[in-house]
Amino acid sequence: MFIAIAAFTYTGALPFPSYTAALPVVGTALVLVAAIQRGPLSPLRAMSWQPVQVVGDVSYSMYLWHWPALVLLPYVLGHDLHRSTKVLAIIAAFVLAWLTKIFVEDRFRGRKPLGVPLRRSFIFALTGMIVIALASGAVVGTVSAQAAAAQSKLDHALNDADSCFGSRALVNATSCSPHGDKLLTTPVFAAQDKPKPYTDDCWILGDFSDQKTCHYGQATPKRRRSR
Repeated sequence: MFIAIAAFTYTGALPFPSYTAALPVVGTALVLVAAIQRGPLSPLRAMSWQPVQVVGDVSYSMYLWHWPALVLLPYVLGHDLHRSTKVLAIIAAFVLAWLTKIFVEDRFRGRKPLGVPLRRSFIFALTGMIVIALASGAVVGTVSAQAAAAQSKLDHALNDADSCFGSRALVNATSCSPHGDKLLTTPVFAAQDKPKPYTDDCWILGDFSDQKTCHYGQATPKRRRSR
């Protein structure tokens, strides 16, 4: 019942992950631990029906295949999926799941598991952790190097009086190209390039009564003397 309620009432507007995930999870756990006995209200007759058995056999492969079909297909088609397209995607995922069960699951099910003896499981897990850690470190190092290089170029342009950076392109109009200097930053650095109120954690607009406020510049601007 819990699974049925989640299947027919949960929508894409529901926040996830959240406590709402407990309903289908608890329902699934109750199905696994339930002691099914024959009787008028027993679901054993429905669960022993051949189509239900087939769906159960391919359920895990179906779980793996249906997400790429529903998530990636809109990007391939260039628009949201219509109801008929979703039905076709689910049918295609079911066919792929059935083929996966026959040619992958059933093919290797009778062989000796790769994790036997147990030390092999730890070796595989350790190898995977090392690969993931090295790949993550390489990505972080690359992003940090790009940000540092962009900061160095920006500092050099700010200190160079003859550069075409910012308003200096107007001062050095004769030596600067019509489109200004080349791009000195990267998308990663640009995302971190914020004005001073962000670094000072200051807000002066809106109802931020619990935030500190800062004042920049002078309260009374100086008047420019006429020559």
